[in-house]
Amino acid sequence: VSGVLMLANMIELGQIETGLAVCGENGGPLVENTVRRLNADESQTRRSIKDQFASLTIGSAAAAVVVRRLSKSRFGHRLLAAAHYVDCSSNHLCQGDAAGGMTDDSAPVMATDSHELMVRGIAVAGQMWRKFKEVAGWTEATPDVICTHQVSKTHSERLYQALGLDRAKDFSTFEWLGNCGSASLPATWADAEEAGRLRPGSKLALLGIGSGINCSGLALQW
Repeated sequence: VSGVLMLANMIELGQIETGLAVCGENGGPLVENTVRRLNADESQTRRSIKDQFASLTIGSAAAAVVVRRLSKSRFGHRLLAAAHYVDCSSNHLCQGDAAGGMTDDSAPVMATDSHELMVRGIAVAGQMWRKFKEVAGWTEATPDVICTHQVSKTHSERLYQALGLDRAKDFSTFEWLGNCGSASLPATWADAEEAGRLRPGSKLALLGIGSGINCSGLALQW
């Protein structure tokens, strides 16, 4: 989402005509290292593994989004508006080490307070959603399809309830992709198109929430 916004701004400034935003997440090393660490410690309890549980839901995916001036577009999909909100006071709720980055030989570790991150993340999303409605001129009833950063059924239910959105408009992929980090939202958006959920003229709301906590929203017309 950050890459899409950067490219859109460069197009508006006349610096470029077309750009490509790419992202990739390799969740295998984190999942495998977490399993090794848990199996190596026989003293583990329900409480001690709680901050490791989110690490077992991480998936792998890559995505690319072409952003170009509307007059150059072959399809006519439009980025109408965007909003962003950040609350860095919650950065301690999900932290990891580098440990080799995303290579197959890396052994990263991540600790996550899943419940508190969900609660505070939804609060940040609420602040972003208020800004989003102002800049896009939309209401809760406007989107035809909604794609979010994919975490879990509980996260989705509480987010939609807090923002006053219709859960029937949600398109979900966490059931088979897991949480693919920066690739979750664009991968879900692509799957929604392949599934036939996006029709010409459809209004699409893309809502991304990331640790930090950062929250972005994009308003698109298909």
